[in-house]
Amino acid sequence: MPPTHHVCGYIPPNSPLRPFAGRIVTLPARGLAQPAERIGELRAAGARPIVVAAPRPVN
Repeated sequence: MPPTHHVCGYIPPNSPLRPFAGRIVTLPARGLAQPAERIGELRAAGARPIVVAAPRPVN
């Protein structure tokens, strides 16, 4: 099943993750529980999370 959401996070310039991850990290998420988990992971890493709906193909 394709992801229903993309959870993006902006990594601050002073974060130790910045050299490894770059400025923005995007994680796929499915359903309703998984985006909440991803938000927690990004906050724990010091990122500012943003949730967007994943694009869906039009039939």
